Amino acid sequence: MKCSFVLGAFEDDDITHVEGSVDPVRDIEIIHEELRLKDEELIMQSIDKLEKVAVRGGDKKLKPEYVSISI
Repeated sequence: MKCSFVLGAFEDDDITHVEGSVDPVRDIEIIHEELRLKDEELIMQSIDKLEKVAVRGGDKKLKPEYVSISI
């Protein structure tokens, strides 16, 4: 999957920046970190669901998959 976005760098006294100043490098780093954290959250949710089915639910077909990703 390809993700594209535009980061604008402009100054306007009527628009306030959440960080207090305009810094495109910092802003793109924040965006990348937020995306990484969201990916991590989604992966952990998937692992938790797999654990419920494979380990606690006793689905022996899925247990090797769970073991391989939980290492």
